[in-house]
Formats: sequence, C-alpha cells, structure tokens
Amino acid sequence: MTLGTRRWIFYSFILIFIAVGAGVILYSQGWRPVWQDGRIAFQKTGAIFIETIPKGVEIKINGKIFKDKSGLLQNGTFIDNFLPKTYKIEISKDGYSAWQKNLPVKSGMVAETGKVILVPEKISPQPASISKNAGAFWEKENKFVFSSNGALYYSGQGEPVKLKGDNFTAWSEDGSKFITKSAATLIYYFYDANNALKATNLNSTFNNLSKTSISEIIFHPADSNKLIVKAKTGALYILDLNRLAIEAITQKTATSFTVKNPNILYVSGNEIRAFNLLLKTDDLRFEIAKELSAQKISEISSNGNAIFILFQNGNLYVFNQQNPAGLKIANSAKKSAVSPDNKKLAFWDSSNKLNIYFIEDYQTEITKKAGDITALNAFKESGIKNVFWQKDSRYLFVETAKNTIEFVEIDDRQPINKYALSENSSNLDYSQNSNRLYFIQENKVYFVEI
Repeated sequence: MTLGTRRWIFYSFILIFIAVGAGVILYSQGWRPVWQDGRIAFQKTGAIFIETIPKGVEIKINGKIFKDKSGLLQNGTFIDNFLPKTYKIEISKDGYSAWQKNLPVKSGMVAETGKVILVPEKISPQPASISKNAGAFWEKENKFVFSSNGALYYSGQGEPVKLKGDNFTAWSEDGSKFITKSAATLIYYFYDANNALKATNLNSTFNNLSKTSISEIIFHPADSNKLIVKAKTGALYILDLNRLAIEAITQKTATSFTVKNPNILYVSGNEIRAFNLLLKTDDLRFEIAKELSAQKISEISSNGNAIFILFQNGNLYVFNQQNPAGLKIANSAKKSAVSPDNKKLAFWDSSNKLNIYFIEDYQTEITKKAGDITALNAFKESGIKNVFWQKDSRYLFVETAKNTIEFVEIDDRQPINKYALSENSSNLDYSQNSNRLYFIQENKVYFVEI
C-alpha cells in the first residue's frame, strides 16, 4: 500500500469520524432528518410534559402507550423526541373518566398538559354533618349555617342551634364568627361559632357608637372581631367589638365597597379609592368617567392590582395601570369571580357564555397575554347559575340552571374537557381549604372531594 493510499484512508476516517460525531451531537440535541418538499431537511424535536391527579395513569400519544414516570420524587412524566406537529394525548385510569387534548409540539420546546385532574366515573356524595333538612346553606371550615322551614340554624359539632334572623350575611375569614340578618327588622346579629346560643345586636352596638344605622356590613379580613360597616349615610367605619369602638375609614359617600387585604376598596362619586388597613392611608386609585359614575354598581372585586366593576346594566370594566380610565371587557355580564392565583377573572353573560379574562400575562400550559379573553362556550343550553374556581385556578365548578354541576377546564386547546359531577343538585358551594364541593340533593347537604 502506497503512502498516498494510506494518507487517503487516514483522512477519510477523520472525515467519517467528524461527520458521525457531528451527527451524534445534533441527534442528542434533538435534530432529526425528515423528508420535506421532496428533499431531506432537519427539524429539532420537542417534548411533552404530563402531570396528573391521581398518578399511575395510562398515557397514549397518537395511540402509542407511554409509561407514567411520576412518583414521590417526580411530579410528572417527561417524554421527548417528538417532531413539531400536533399530537393527540389520551390519559386514562381505571375508574376515572378519560382526558383528551390535541397538543401542539414546537421545535425545541416542551408542551405541557398542565395539572390534569381525572374525575371518577362514579362519584359517591357523602352526607354533611347536618341532621335537619336544608333549603340553603353556607359552609366554612366544615361548619354550617343553614335554613330549614324558614328559620336559620347553626351546625358545628353538636345539635343544630336556632339563630336570630332569617338571612345569612357572612362568615369571618377564619370561620370562627358569622353574621345573620332579619329581613323584617333589618337587624344584623353577630355570632361566635363556639357559642352560638348568644347573639350580639350589631345595629344597637353601632348606633350607640356612631349615632347612625347600618346599611351594609362585612368582616375585617384579618380580625374576626372587627367589622367593616357602611352606614346609612354612605360613610365607612371599622367596628371593633372587643374594644366597643369605631374608627372612621371615610366620611365620603361610598356607593360600593369590597375588601382585598390589606385594602378596603370603595367607590365614591367618580373615584375609586383604597383605604390601607395597616398604614391607615386613603389613596385615590382611579377616576371613573362621568358617564360611568352615574351608573349603578352591581359588584366590585379586585386581584390586588386591577379593580373590576360590574354595573347593573351588565357592563363589566377593568381599572388598572394600563387602563386607568377603565376598559370595558363585557356588555352583558351577570357575575364574575377572581381566581385564587389572582391572574384570571371568570365571568358569564346573558347568553350563558362562560369567559376567562386574563388579568396579566399567563405562561404555563397555555400562553395568554394580559387582556386576552377565552370564551369556553360550554353552557348555552344548560344555563349558568353560579361558578366557583377550583383551588389550582385551572378548573371551574359550574352550577347550571338545570340543577347539574359541571367541572370544566379553562385550557381552550381542543377538545375542552368537561365532566358532570352531579344531577338534581342546587346551592353549590366550594371550600378551597378542604377541596370539598358542597350541594343540596333532596333537602340534604352532601359533599364530594375532587
């Protein structure tokens, strides 16, 4: 073999080594050869991450089965080497309804399912600790105020205690106190859940201290022995039941108010103001346009930064730094609810269309910009009576006008998964702390855990 031949072989092996090495590196980085437009092209693969409750599920991607790798040390299952395109994901488990999604995978990116909650095929409601029939109820920390035959009762651990008043007003944040009201006399009654045999007449207490009467009342967000009171004059006060003292928040006429700790947010004239309960400051947040200030307010809510005002004519506005004069996001809204993570607002309108408004940029399993609205369009036939957010802020419980309870995801990538939890049910209530969904069936209070 000549010297030239040996050199040719040597350099050939070097070239082969470089080509193979480069191919191995590119392959390890996710690049794959594909036949495209009559020629070979290279595309970088993506991956899919799947997280479920419960674990131990069967995963199918375009019909191919993959092992669920989640466990004590790993929340979900990471599967890679997918060419960029849309894949059909199917997640199933014996005894549970299946979950499906068409998931687009992008080059070099990880597509996520989000935390998928599988719903049992057979749901067995458990009876709540209420011995009487109930027409309505209000739950907090597994304690209940409920109505029965026109009267109100409190049920903690023992026998139900009959209460004064015939309307329930509010629970304290910690569930240790509650308020009822008499529709005939307009008297508010304050109760300690540990001693429901004793009631405090709040009207008398407040009138003795302020020389005016109560118009509205809610609990202080951090102290169950303090109340935020709107007087008949429209002024706002803090009523301290321990010290039997009042503190003025504002003497302005507040047409509507709400609490978003640590602030009392209220509307006065054309101003939206915030009274800080810690700093004792009263600041102007936003100014309402003249044509809006004349409209009556149905409800006011906040996520801490943005403030939402729903007017009685159905116009729903958001006020924030980007829209200080207010931006109308709906014109026939009926009610709304801020999500537990304070990033989304659910609202439904007169056509029973369920919508999700994204308060800020949202980049999880789905990507939305602040101000985007997702229309789920899931309840046009059944109608909507009430909506509650599930504690992870990815699902909603919906009580329909046909007395059914639905569990629906907000992920608008098709198909949108929706499950029936109960039929012939009413008075839906959800506890985030216990993750229990309460409702009435045949005059009895039941709950299920999702």
